[in-house]
Amino acid sequence: MVLGMKTLFQCKNYQEYLGVMIDEQKSLGLTKTGLAKIMGCQAAYLSQVLKEKVHLTEEHLQRLGVYLQFSDIEMEYLLLLLRISKAGSQDLKHFLEKTRNKMLKLADELEPRIAVQDENRTKEALAYYTSTWIPSVIHIATSCEGTQTSKAIAERFGFDLDFVQLHLQNLAKYKFVEFEKGQWNYNGGSIHFPKNSDFDKQIQITRRLLTLNKISFRKEKDLHYSAIFAVDLKTAVHLRTLFLDLIEIVHKEVEPSPSKDVYAINLDFYKI
Repeated sequence: MVLGMKTLFQCKNYQEYLGVMIDEQKSLGLTKTGLAKIMGCQAAYLSQVLKEKVHLTEEHLQRLGVYLQFSDIEMEYLLLLLRISKAGSQDLKHFLEKTRNKMLKLADELEPRIAVQDENRTKEALAYYTSTWIPSVIHIATSCEGTQTSKAIAERFGFDLDFVQLHLQNLAKYKFVEFEKGQWNYNGGSIHFPKNSDFDKQIQITRRLLTLNKISFRKEKDLHYSAIFAVDLKTAVHLRTLFLDLIEIVHKEVEPSPSKDVYAINLDFYKI
């Protein structure tokens, strides 16, 4: 997805989304013929689909979703739009529309958009991990080739060596890292805390404290932006959707990227 474009969840039917997406993909050098090939149909047939004269199959849209790296909820929503368009009765269409409205409410939250591994961490482990911003920074650092020893981590972040070793021992205790062949290795997947949980609140606060510190010693390539503005409700809802899209895009970029160094991003949007 590209910010500023109409997203999947804003489209009323799958043909509308295909039209928007085709226009978007043109800038990436992908033609309608190429897209049809990805979905496993002919370009002429795709043109008829866009005119709402015929329909794609679920297999066609599933291939498109794989190409676009859709999350589960995006894939489910796209297939649901197809089922609504193909519904043979008003009763069925009405039923599917109610399901669509439920999915739209889910899509308006962050959790369904991000693939998160449930590591079943203990409350003690999560309380330690979120106590300050330091455990998570050291944890992420162990995923990078250049910072997998106590000394390298201490030098990278300006920490005392004994301080780093103590945190690594705690991270190992709670199975966030493991020591093997003379280096500390990252353990576990992406960690995400449920909205409004005590652990989520704590990690949000501690990471913003880190940001405050970084602002005080801002480096040339650091990016900090803050604004207070007045808009109407429609614009506010649209902005929130854009920010959710951005978070999803960031995760899709981060997951396959080689771990070379540690970065941070905070994003806040709220009514004062």
